[in-house]
Amino acid sequence: MAVESGQPAGETCVGTPDDLQVEFDFTFSSRCESLVAAAMSSKKAANKTYFFDLPEVRLLGSIPTNNTAPGPDPPVVSTLKSFRELAEFVDMTRVKFEDFIGNTLFGQVYRGEIIQQRGLDNIHKSNVMVKAWNYRLREVRSFVKPSNSLWRQTAKGRFHDEMKLLTASSPLSRHDNMVKLIGSGLVNGRLAAVYELDPLDTLRNLLPRDDFGWFSRVKVAIQFASLIEAFHSQNLKLRNICADNLVIDKDFHLKLVDFGLLIGGDFGDMPPFEQVWGCVGYVDPCFADTGKFMDKSDVFSYGVLLLEHVTKRAAHEKNFYLDVWARGEYETRPKKAQCRKVCRQCPPVVVVHESFRGSTWFDAKDGAAITKLALRCVSRDLDQRPTIKEVVELLGQL
Repeated sequence: MAVESGQPAGETCVGTPDDLQVEFDFTFSSRCESLVAAAMSSKKAANKTYFFDLPEVRLLGSIPTNNTAPGPDPPVVSTLKSFRELAEFVDMTRVKFEDFIGNTLFGQVYRGEIIQQRGLDNIHKSNVMVKAWNYRLREVRSFVKPSNSLWRQTAKGRFHDEMKLLTASSPLSRHDNMVKLIGSGLVNGRLAAVYELDPLDTLRNLLPRDDFGWFSRVKVAIQFASLIEAFHSQNLKLRNICADNLVIDKDFHLKLVDFGLLIGGDFGDMPPFEQVWGCVGYVDPCFADTGKFMDKSDVFSYGVLLLEHVTKRAAHEKNFYLDVWARGEYETRPKKAQCRKVCRQCPPVVVVHESFRGSTWFDAKDGAAITKLALRCVSRDLDQRPTIKEVVELLGQL
């Protein structure tokens, strides 16, 4: 649709509600029809923007309730607190600290709540997570998908890939460590989604903490390796593995919440002239040298994450790369023969953080095994790196 003639500079033209439907045909599956309808029915004339203007919208997916009364269920009316307040959430000067969880590669995640009412007295509350993309889209016009692959690098392209993955009817979308989508939409010109998840925190925030113990770290590491294996079995590569994109729920189950760099299978190859390669400190040097992303490039990123688990150090700081430091520490460790002369014991696990040693769940042999596995994953020699299937098998033996 052409821009209206006589439009003042800086003002954005919007289409009709029909145009909005065309815009989001590619984004929303049939599961999202009610949210699209809600957006289309609440046009704000003042600034010509389509909002999710709640308080009431019928949500998608199954929200558990305790209603066991006989007879047909009364109509379900759901109130999504987070979407009503998302305009405040995306303005970082007004966000409440307790609602903001952390940053992902392409946005931020927040705690939210769904209030579901069945009848007059039966009210059920569910905690959810809201993710807002960093990109702020101007008001939408009729959508024509460009033929070139640069479209995948736009906000709508990455958003589309994520919605496509999460709404697909496949074993991967039902994996225990995949976040479950409730609904998604356009809020104040910003793409956002609501997930069925009661978040504790991002893995990034948990890794330095002492109350995130050894047992929980190994559990989370095994879960994520299993999820990567599921992606690789479908010929899919994540590319954006990092602690920021992983959220831990209150039962210490890991959930992957960002898929913006996914390639392979139905998602195609990496776009030419890709502007985003991944998270700093996690990018495979072999990929940086050749421009070719392989399964073992994901393994490298996973190895860095595994080192973060055992060292409590970040993947990257100023003039510091964790994989380089860990390799140097390991290669200069005391040899067994040298150590026996002093204490007649194996050398200490030099890269494992000292707070783990002597803790209830920590075993020095497991610490050494995980360290060696992580260093194999971050080897500059591709032949030395294990496959993710081998990683899962080795971690399962601990």
